[in-house]
Amino acid sequence: MWAGPCCESFRGSSSGLGMGEGMTRDWSAITIEASDPCRICGSQGRTERAHVSGRTYDERTGKGRWKVHPLDIVPLCGPALDTASCHYGVDHGQIDLLPFLTVDEQVRVVQHLLGIENARIRLAPLSYKAVAA
Repeated sequence: MWAGPCCESFRGSSSGLGMGEGMTRDWSAITIEASDPCRICGSQGRTERAHVSGRTYDERTGKGRWKVHPLDIVPLCGPALDTASCHYGVDHGQIDLLPFLTVDEQVRVVQHLLGIENARIRLAPLSYKAVAA
């Protein structure tokens, strides 16, 4: 069973994430375990469940309750606050996630972000910056 701190609930401020104190997430459909390899570097043992588009796109199932969809989560090495981790690199636009996603995961991001260009900016920030420069 997943032992990460975010599997039971997310508790934080309502700073644009649609979440506040007492909000909970249902992770039951997610099969990623801490021992699974990181999707990017392949390291094992410190894998975290990382949102591809962001927590904002989790499905609201009731007051203060959100369901996480399997296509919205990928295994990335962490912790997310460690500057050497892939989770940090993706969250801070230092690593392009696009080449590591399945087609179904890519389609889901395009749907969430309302277009292929918005999805490309989110999933391939390094490539996007190179073309824009």
